[in-house]
This record gives sequence, structure tokens and C-alpha cells, in this order.
Amino acid sequence: MVQKAVRNLWSGAPEEETKLRGVLEAEWASHIWEFELAMHMGLQLSEMYGLDRHDVDLARRLRLMRLGENGEARYARLNSVALKTFGELRRRSDGTG
Repeated sequence: MVQKAVRNLWSGAPEEETKLRGVLEAEWASHIWEFELAMHMGLQLSEMYGLDRHDVDLARRLRLMRLGENGEARYARLNSVALKTFGELRRRSDGTG
């Protein structure tokens, strides 16, 4: 649901993002991180759930992308919202993922 809604936002008006964010925060607050990463990193659900904690370097603001366009690993920069979201996820984790 989140990924489809985010995809629809790219061509929508800013008020659509505000409306969707309000619904997510009210009804699915535990999934707001999916929305943030989809909006600010362009990650698909399979990429989000496939991330390993070692794929994200918060100190250097980088995320490892295991399969780049040429099949090799490469890094992508984290913007401030993605950095905050990954930081929050790391703080809430039990250290195993």
C-alpha cells in the first residue's frame, strides 16, 4: 500500500503527501519509515526489507547498493530525512538486523 501510494505522489500535489502522511501517522505509525525511505531514497519494499545494518553508514551518510547498474556494488548518499529515518530505525532495533 505504501509503495503504490508513494508512486502516485510523484505526479501529485504537495497536499497529497500531507494527506497521506496524516493517514499513515494516525493508522499505521509503525510503517512511517517505509514512507520516508520511499519518498527520500526511492527504495522499493524489497530493497528496504533487504537492507542489512552494515549497508548503511550513518557517519559518512552513505547506503551501500549491492547491485549497481553495471552489477557492482556502489554507494548512494543519504539526504537528511533518510539519515534521520535510518538513525531512528537503528535506535529502535535490537541490534540483530
